[in-house]
Amino acid sequence: MKKQFYDLHGAALNACINKVFKGDAAKVPTQTILNAPALNVHRTRRQLGRLAGGGRPIGYSGEGGPTDTIYVARDVFNGNTPNTMNTIFGTYAHELAIILDIKLNPSPPPGTLGRTYGNPNDPEDTDTGAAVEKCLFGSLQWP
Repeated sequence: MKKQFYDLHGAALNACINKVFKGDAAKVPTQTILNAPALNVHRTRRQLGRLAGGGRPIGYSGEGGPTDTIYVARDVFNGNTPNTMNTIFGTYAHELAIILDIKLNPSPPPGTLGRTYGNPNDPEDTDTGAAVEKCLFGSLQWP
């Protein structure tokens, strides 16, 4: 899945990182499969909610290894909707952007972790991941 993501969306992902992160994008290495976070698809949305502190998220990013870990809910990853692949790819890009934001801004003001480059006025999601996902796909992707 990661190879397919970078083959299909790698160039556009890096362009979106440049657009969303603006001047700080120069501090982000070009994203490729070689520096990609681990991908974990073994937890359900309910289990990810426990990790995330509530809700039933379709993705979550957490620490785990030198490049961190992106979780995509198993029930989403194994989905069979017309938008399943875009949901997986959108979630991957979303969580990757949050990881990159936190690496650049590990101690932001309270309540803004992972939101440095997001849109605080976005009615759907204010974090950096949403900004990159919307840049890449035009909207947040749902199962």
